[in-house]
Amino acid sequence: MTSADLQGDTSDIPQAELMLPGFISIKPEGVIVDLRALTLATGGFELFVNRLFTGEMRFSGLDYAAFLKLLYDADWLAAIQGKCAEARIAKKIVRFPRSARRSTNR
Repeated sequence: MTSADLQGDTSDIPQAELMLPGFISIKPEGVIVDLRALTLATGGFELFVNRLFTGEMRFSGLDYAAFLKLLYDADWLAAIQGKCAEARIAKKIVRFPRSARRSTNR
């Protein structure tokens, strides 16, 4: 999929529809993870990402390095939590383009 495939379907999703966990917030600067609250969440970040994708949504402007570290690098997470309280992982959350969505007519 190229960036051209994603154009035209990046409308903002109402925050009420997102049902964000307590460790995720949408701010003018982007999608923010509260690192302190993340450690208290059972299932945490991986569960949020799974629900986001199965809800036919994705990140736009994703910081892949931070994303992968939050998912797979517990040592990095433990080290960074003592240095900062938040991490920006993306510009926003958007719907997958219609062409990439699953068909519900099976």
